[in-house]
Amino acid sequence: GGRLASLWLEGNPLSDSSTAGLIDKIGSANTTRIGLDERQLSGAAAAAAHVRVKQAGNTSVRRGIVKGEGPGYFKLQPGPGASSSNLNSSTMQDRALVVAFGSAPGLPNWGGVMGRVYAAAETPDQSAFDVLYVVDSHRSWYCGGDPALMEQRYTARLKQYTEQYEHVVMVGDSMGATAALLFSPLATAALSFCPQVDLTQSSIRPGQPAGWQETLQSTLQAAVAASKAKITVYTGTWQHDVDQANLLAQLNNVHIKVHS
Repeated sequence: GGRLASLWLEGNPLSDSSTAGLIDKIGSANTTRIGLDERQLSGAAAAAAHVRVKQAGNTSVRRGIVKGEGPGYFKLQPGPGASSSNLNSSTMQDRALVVAFGSAPGLPNWGGVMGRVYAAAETPDQSAFDVLYVVDSHRSWYCGGDPALMEQRYTARLKQYTEQYEHVVMVGDSMGATAALLFSPLATAALSFCPQVDLTQSSIRPGQPAGWQETLQSTLQAAVAASKAKITVYTGTWQHDVDQANLLAQLNNVHIKVHS
C-alpha cells in the first residue's frame, strides 16, 4: 500500500498534547512531512517533541507562520537564515515575498520548486525571499466570482503579509494562475501559468452559474488593468490555453509567452 507523504495542519486548533503526539508518532518516523505553525509548536509538550526529532536529525516537521483566521490555507515559510524571531518590519523590507497559489487539487504545490530555487542560489541575496503558500481548499477559484467574499476571505488576509514587503512576486498555475492575476494589485510582479480567465469557456471550472463565472472574468480583467505589477502569462501551444491568455493581450502591463 501507499504511505502518507504529507500532512499540512497549519491553522488547525490542535491541543498541545495532540501536536506532541503527532510529532512523536508520525514525525519521528521521518517518512511523512508534517506542517505545523508556530502557535501549535509553542506548547511545552509540542516544543519538547520538536526538539527531540530535530536532535535525532529528523527534518520532517516543517514550521510556518500563520496570520489571521479563516478558510483556506495560508502559511508563511521564512527563507534560509530567517525565522519569526528575526523577521520584522525592518528586515522584511530587505527581503522579497513570493506568494505561491495552489491549483485546483488543493495542495501547496510550489514547495519543491521553491526548494530548488533556494538550493541553486549562489549568493545570500539570491535566497533572501520568503514564501507564502496559499491554497483555496474549497476549489472556488479564490472566490473570484464574488468580489465581496474574495475580499473577506483572501484579499484582506493577503494584505497582512504583502504590506510588510517592498517586493512581492505572485506565482500560480491553472486555478492558482487565476489567483495570481486576481490579486496582482498587491504584487510588484506576477507569473501566471495557464490561467483560466473566461470560465464559461474553460475546460476546468467550478460548479458555479454563468453569472458568477462572468463576474470572475470582469473582476480579474479589472484587477490586472489596475495593477502596477509586471505581469507575465505563460502558456503552451494548446489553443484553449492560448485563447484564455489572449483575453489579456490588450493590457499594456501583460506580457504573454507561448512555449512550444
